[in-house]
Amino acid sequence: MPSSVLVYCPLCKSSHSEVVLRKIAAIVPKQSIALRCCLECGAIFLEDWDEKFLPELYDYYAERVGLEKDRLYHPLNDARYAELVDEIERLVLGRRILDVGCGQGQFVDFMVRRGWETLGVELSESAMTVCKQFALPVKKIDVFDSTLIKESFDLITLFEVIEHVPTPKQMVEQIEQLLKPGGVLYLTTPNFNSIDRRVLGASWHVVHREHIMYFTPNTLKNMLRRYTHFEVLRLHTQNLSIAAIREKIKGRLLNPSGVREGDQMLRQTIESSPAMRLLKLGTNSMLNILGWGSTITLLCRKPMQR
Repeated sequence: MPSSVLVYCPLCKSSHSEVVLRKIAAIVPKQSIALRCCLECGAIFLEDWDEKFLPELYDYYAERVGLEKDRLYHPLNDARYAELVDEIERLVLGRRILDVGCGQGQFVDFMVRRGWETLGVELSESAMTVCKQFALPVKKIDVFDSTLIKESFDLITLFEVIEHVPTPKQMVEQIEQLLKPGGVLYLTTPNFNSIDRRVLGASWHVVHREHIMYFTPNTLKNMLRRYTHFEVLRLHTQNLSIAAIREKIKGRLLNPSGVREGDQMLRQTIESSPAMRLLKLGTNSMLNILGWGSTITLLCRKPMQR
């Protein structure tokens, strides 16, 4: 990046940062990626991030248009959603949800079947096409759209979304305003402190241009404490990508699709074995203690009154 271009942190706007990871694209040098760490707030971010939504980065949903639900929606995801919503329904009184960045719509579909008043929002045109073919209640808007009414949702979810956003501070502030008093925010995001990233380095499949922010448990928690009034109910890390680490050890090039498929197959194997499920619980417990799990999961609540 030319020295004349000012690099600043998307979170706190500081111009003081240093490079912590480089991913070199040998074939197309312009596609090389540098990640920087803000020396003021500790946030990790893409060096040449863009303030605008770049639709070409999300064209991969076009490959899924026309596929049936049983090809797109994995039953293991529904099982995980059921456990999550069982917990959330004990925390909230109402049943109105906003799913931000809903992608191909599996969680929206699940919540409709669960009996919630559901709205998904998504900016990718091809993802919208997938949702429309299943007649899901999804709009092509973002979380800042004026049609979204303040204090009107009991639950807002962001599954692997906040890392894509150039305005994370403004997003969590807006979500707090959209939630009813006592409403709940649930989000997941990749963990920059994970074993995956430590082992894989620049080969970590999470490092690509879709992702502007890379959180750790501390930077996520500090953002909420600094800019919102949310009460953190649960923040932990879990899982690791065995498929990705195995490919790295074997010296293969990492293919994100292949990694996801390998991890999905492993999930199926684990869920079919009581002994392996027990081992998974123990592994996740240790990963959470160390803060090294692949994924950060956050559950927090807006205070009833301030």
